[in-house]
Amino acid sequence: MNIRDALEKIGQDNGNDFWTTNQEDTPPAETTSRRSSRKSTKSRKRSPSSGAAPSTSEPRKKARRKIELIITPPTKPRQLHFGEKGYYPVTDGQVLENRYELQKMLGNGSYATVHLAKDRQTQSAVAIKIVRTGELYNIASDLEIGFMKTAKRTISSSNDSESIVSLLDNFGLQGPHGLHVVMVMEALGPDLLSILCESNQKVLSVHRIKSFSKNILEGLHFLHSKCNILHLDLKPENLFVTVDPDNMDLSDPACSARLKIGDFGTSARTYETVKRIVQTSHYRAPESFFKVQISPVTDVWSVGCCIYEMVTRSMLFPSCNEPTDKSGHKWYLSKISELLGPIRMSYFERNERNEEIFKEVFGNRDVLHEKKGQFNWISPGELMREHPMKKTEAEEFNVFMKELMVINPKRRPSAEEALKRPFFTNDCSE
Repeated sequence: MNIRDALEKIGQDNGNDFWTTNQEDTPPAETTSRRSSRKSTKSRKRSPSSGAAPSTSEPRKKARRKIELIITPPTKPRQLHFGEKGYYPVTDGQVLENRYELQKMLGNGSYATVHLAKDRQTQSAVAIKIVRTGELYNIASDLEIGFMKTAKRTISSSNDSESIVSLLDNFGLQGPHGLHVVMVMEALGPDLLSILCESNQKVLSVHRIKSFSKNILEGLHFLHSKCNILHLDLKPENLFVTVDPDNMDLSDPACSARLKIGDFGTSARTYETVKRIVQTSHYRAPESFFKVQISPVTDVWSVGCCIYEMVTRSMLFPSCNEPTDKSGHKWYLSKISELLGPIRMSYFERNERNEEIFKEVFGNRDVLHEKKGQFNWISPGELMREHPMKKTEAEEFNVFMKELMVINPKRRPSAEEALKRPFFTNDCSE
């Protein structure tokens, strides 16, 4: 579940100009989702895009005109279910807890709706997440609140990370069909997916991609080492941008934008025995498919996928013609093998829980080794087709993404180790 699509200022008394949404001259929404609409970019043809960034990371000498960050979301609203086990029927202007004045819906997902609100006590903007009714939703939201409180306490005591979304408050809200859990979070800018798909600054500069990548890994290092938390659902929808309202030009190295990690609804403790399939399939590490013990490097795999998406604005492992669950494991892993090499049975622990998966994927062999695909999507040449970067920069990205997506989890770097790679030596001072 994401805070997405719009955060606008709440009155002049806030003194904050958030990024804006463009509701005028918006074309009719397509029947496909934002994510599926990006599959067209898999043709490897990059159409001209407003906000295209130069390849150089050096600050420009000329005076810059002020550039805003504008999001133009689809206009077709999603049909929401407000009945039993459904969403809370919110009315704009409604006040919760005699404090939070709801202004507008920002987004919705299968689990909750998110609203922009004004905190009358602090006169500041906040994001309100209202979870659906039902026992399963209540359990998931209670876990998410626990993870976010752990992160907040750790940040308060160590001031160690600015890359985690802050939980400000939580309470219960009685609706017509039961109790809804409510979370109050800091108000941020758009999620990364909105930037890449719906903004006037879709093409991020090399400097900005490296800076955002560093933010993600710093947040993960903090969660893994200080909070004992595995995120387990890293993807652009769960990465939120905070940007200086005085400089929203993401191509300008002086712009102080950064990414923050949010949505802890499927997270777990590092010391828990997690032997279930986690992560959204497009960002899922190989070990997650096999239901073996999950570790912090499982999150690192997802970072590699996100970096590719920042460069190309398309998914590295899209679910085109996604198969049924019966054959899904081998299908996805075959796509990974085509790009990154053989997947050996010895990399993963075999047990009663995953016996059928092992049979499906490996059969009578001990390795899944698919022939290289027609295109190596992360090769320097392909990256340069998708982004106006230099050859040396494309080579850096190629090497770094392959390091983050090593198939054997025992050889994959931790977030801390990844931050020490040469990839961050230059052009990432933030």
